[in-house]
Amino acid sequence: MMGENTSDAVLPDPRYKVCEAGSVRVRAERAPGLIPVRAEATLLDISQYGAKLLASCSLQVHELITLQIEVPEVEQVFSLPAIVRWSQPAATATWRLGCVFTGALPQGVLDELSFLGYIERRQDRRQVVDIAARARWELAEEDFPIRIVNVSAAGIRICCQEEGRIGERLLLQLKEDQAEPLFVYSTAVWQREEDGRHVIGCRLASREDYELLCSVLRLATGNGPGRAVPLRSRSVLGLAVLTAISGIRLVVWLLSR
Repeated sequence: MMGENTSDAVLPDPRYKVCEAGSVRVRAERAPGLIPVRAEATLLDISQYGAKLLASCSLQVHELITLQIEVPEVEQVFSLPAIVRWSQPAATATWRLGCVFTGALPQGVLDELSFLGYIERRQDRRQVVDIAARARWELAEEDFPIRIVNVSAAGIRICCQEEGRIGERLLLQLKEDQAEPLFVYSTAVWQREEDGRHVIGCRLASREDYELLCSVLRLATGNGPGRAVPLRSRSVLGLAVLTAISGIRLVVWLLSR
């Protein structure tokens, strides 16, 4: 057993702690012939070069393992090789492990963990809000009420009674006092049920959408909770123009990625 090594050589900054203990499950797959063949663990913190785990058993120092990080919202498992650098016993028959990745963690993994709210990065800091709005799926005719419950530069989280349509674009309509309605464009990425409601994570289409949303947030912060925003009736021509604009913005967004 080796004590915890907190040097930057093992886990360089910046490190991102998991927001809710036990929320990110990890499997450590071991080399053939070792018992147990895998260790169940939860993620404690992570950087681009390593991670700390709380595991169900001890692993050998310098042991080569394959970490599989589960992200249930997007039904995806991120798999990457790592080396155990230190191991120490923790409470209730568990072990704290420090691992260093054999290669840099893809930036997309940190992006997903941050967007889904598992870790919090300074540049993606989420603001907890409670703002009422209306929303409509891109190909649907009817809108429905939602509540925006948190916001970051990467995306938003909403609560509603409407079931999510993963991968489909969602148009949010907001309105400032005595102003024309404001539209924010997003795409549904994941959903889960909480207390009889659907919680949906949406990725914003552009920085412009985030800045537009921030302008409404500043107003809501100054005047209390957001109010419900009724959708105005539109003519067929108006809806056609809106759909065309959505298509153009989607193409521009895809080309810019």
